[in-house]
Amino acid sequence: MKSVLKFLIGVIETTLVILYLVYEELIYETIGRPLVEYYKSLKILERFQLFLERSPSFVLLVIFLIAFVVAEALGFLSLPLILMGPPFMILGFIIYALKVPIAAFAFWIFKENKEKLMEYRIINYIYTKLMYYVDKLKDTNVYKRVKVRVEKYKEILKNKKGFMKEFAARLKAKYKIFKNKIKKTK
Repeated sequence: MKSVLKFLIGVIETTLVILYLVYEELIYETIGRPLVEYYKSLKILERFQLFLERSPSFVLLVIFLIAFVVAEALGFLSLPLILMGPPFMILGFIIYALKVPIAAFAFWIFKENKEKLMEYRIINYIYTKLMYYVDKLKDTNVYKRVKVRVEKYKEILKNKKGFMKEFAARLKAKYKIFKNKIKKTK
């Protein structure tokens, strides 16, 4: 019985690690973080940030929660569509693609106004618990092993990307030579 329980815990732990790493490496690092940085550079959001800073914390909370709830609702809506397979899968990916900038916007609001939002006990409690569990997950051996593999695969892909660019450039150069030879023979 203990071995079955241990196996199930291992499966759950591995699943959580993989889901977290997919989120962190694929979604947040490649799309979310650049979007947050892009939002920071927008002049209109600078004015919006000034508005948020001057507003009562309740207004900030409502705006943050609207963005957060809309983003999460889109995420929950997209999942069943993606799992249905074609043709619904495409619609699911489109809906999920709409979720990402909204979630990044909510994250930007949180990041820029964290101190003010943390005044709310429920936000503080949820954030503290979430970070506790993320840290706990990152401390597991499974996370450390999978993270090392993910980093190796990322390095391989980077090298292949460079190789593919170089290969494409060489192919283009050979095509130009071939094209010029054909023009000369005419």
